[in-house]
Amino acid sequence: MSEGMKRSPWALKLAILGIVLLILGSIILSSQTETIDSIFDPREISIAEIEGEGSVTFDVEQNECY
Repeated sequence: MSEGMKRSPWALKLAILGIVLLILGSIILSSQTETIDSIFDPREISIAEIEGEGSVTFDVEQNECY
């Protein structure tokens, strides 16, 4: 390369930083899988559970989110 066309080191630095952050985020996300599963598990957050062919009646509260 000629001296007039020097490459900027910022592109490489940003790429390395992006890869490091992607790996770090993946590690953090994989360490929290049990917590995420328990938050979204319908067996733990449901207000009623129906088994079999019968029907169940239950009351829901007016100002709640279901």
